[in-house]
Amino acid sequence: IVFTVLAMGAAIAAAVRGLPLYWWMSGASATAALWCFWYVLGVDSPEAHLLPPTIGTAAVAAVLTVRGAPRARLYGGALLAAIIPLLGVLALDVVTSPGRAVGLVAASVVLAVLGAIIRSPHVIDSRVGALAAPTLLAAIAAGLAGAVQASRIGLGVDDVAWAIPTILVVMVVALSGAVPAAVAGLVLARTADPHRRRWAIVPAISAFTLASWTAIEIDAFTVAVLWALMLALLVAMAAAVARERRGPTSLPRTWVLFALALATAIVAWSTRDFVRVEAFSLPLGAMLLVAGAIALRTTAASPAPLHHWPMGRTGSWPLLAPGIVVLVLASMLATATDPQTWRAVLVMGIALVAILVGVRWRLAAPFVLGLLVLPIENVLAFSVQIGRGIEAMPWWITLAVVGLVLLVIAVGSERRGGESGETTARLRDLR
Repeated sequence: IVFTVLAMGAAIAAAVRGLPLYWWMSGASATAALWCFWYVLGVDSPEAHLLPPTIGTAAVAAVLTVRGAPRARLYGGALLAAIIPLLGVLALDVVTSPGRAVGLVAASVVLAVLGAIIRSPHVIDSRVGALAAPTLLAAIAAGLAGAVQASRIGLGVDDVAWAIPTILVVMVVALSGAVPAAVAGLVLARTADPHRRRWAIVPAISAFTLASWTAIEIDAFTVAVLWALMLALLVAMAAAVARERRGPTSLPRTWVLFALALATAIVAWSTRDFVRVEAFSLPLGAMLLVAGAIALRTTAASPAPLHHWPMGRTGSWPLLAPGIVVLVLASMLATATDPQTWRAVLVMGIALVAILVGVRWRLAAPFVLGLLVLPIENVLAFSVQIGRGIEAMPWWITLAVVGLVLLVIAVGSERRGGESGETTARLRDLR
């Protein structure tokens, strides 16, 4: 009763004297009165204590903005104050509460639709247009609830009675929040500069991917699903590079997608069952090579920061070398720890193809790295003793073929180059 009287008195004083500070005193007193009322009734739900003051503050800020006194920061802060604590409670509460996650995801959908309406050309130029960005940011934050709930399921905190694999349940639940978050990000990025636009859907993709990791278990189907997720991220990476060559895009930058794909590969391979490391390292290296090759076709490139890779780079070393290293490094290391005949032959074959590509298109990185990989892999193969894990006959046949191809390349280069000085010049001309 005391807090209610204080709230009413402060509101009257604020209205009569026109002092904004009194409105804050009134709001704080009203919040205290509400919390005391809930305490008397035994209500301990976080939503009952948190949502009335935050939503009320957001509503007041929206009304003030419409009336010509912009309060976009207050509006956005109130929405985030309502969402972020509930996300924390959802993540840390030991009691299963799917209704909280459903409510947050529903709020994300509503906020995304509301933000899209405000961002429309007919509304954005009005006074309420200032509320578009805070509304969409709040939608992105609320959409993370899907990933949080999915992580609880993947970690076994919340049980599901559905007769389908856990990884599929986790991905569906995470996707329910990632979709409105991605839509809100894309709407928010419409008027953003090209650099900020690249972050539009990063929160949604990252949350969905991280939630999927929690469902890892020693199961072939789970590993296969995560492998498919890794491949989808790599394809999106190559598509982002190709799209960036033609103009601004909202797809994430190469390093973001590759980092998520690499982490997904590590999580999937952590079981050490069902597949060899090449099932992950080869797609990673191949798609990184594709991204570099797409940028290599760009006729002109202006200097750009390192995190803009592969754009803003020229030459084979910065564009193709990372992909070649990722393509062979894991297999070379595995040759020493898990020697297999096919693995050693594979590395030698990749190195030989790299040399041929370097010679054919005059590219320095494939040519030099291929020449380095051949002897290193040879030493690794002999260090584990031929005949123990690596069969002698296939290995010697591989070495003979590699040597013959290198001999043909050397003879052809000598005929074209003539004198040794000209051959050296041709090597320096590799780009």
